Amino acid sequence: MSPLDNSTRQGFWEGLLREEARLLPRIQGALRLDPAVYAEIDADPGSIPQAFVVVLASAVIAGLSASFYMLFLSIAGLITAWLAAAALIWAVATLSTEVEVDYARIVRCIGFSYVWVTPLLFSGLPLYLGELITLGAMGMLFYSFLLATQRVVGEHAGRVCAIALVLPFVLMWIATRAG
Repeated sequence: MSPLDNSTRQGFWEGLLREEARLLPRIQGALRLDPAVYAEIDADPGSIPQAFVVVLASAVIAGLSASFYMLFLSIAGLITAWLAAAALIWAVATLSTEVEVDYARIVRCIGFSYVWVTPLLFSGLPLYLGELITLGAMGMLFYSFLLATQRVVGEHAGRVCAIALVLPFVLMWIATRAG
């Protein structure tokens, strides 16, 4: 092996470790709802794998109290929800604003928002405590989505999130009530 190959390999591992060292501070920033962390994530095109890790870890943590089968469904469902929410935000922003919206920017920014799914681990607590935790986690998730979307879309984030994230739930609620 030539010295060039060894230095290239060391450079790769050093770069990987440097990138992963920023994961925990980014998660903490998302938990603090810090807009600066979303600016950092937005500016880093290489943060999509980190966003995937956040979504995956959040699904695992939230599903720890479930059976193996339900844990698998939780993981698959949350990854699908992440990509679908990003697609809805992208579509609404693209169609309703003059802002040029990059799907990858939305994917990596809202991926870190999914850290707010982890409190769902406690959603099974009795005496309405589980319901309160679920409601609080969903509220924080939505607010975190709003911050992430604001970073990518700008001043139209409130309208975009309302249409892209709230409207599907309202339509599902109406559909279940009609049947």
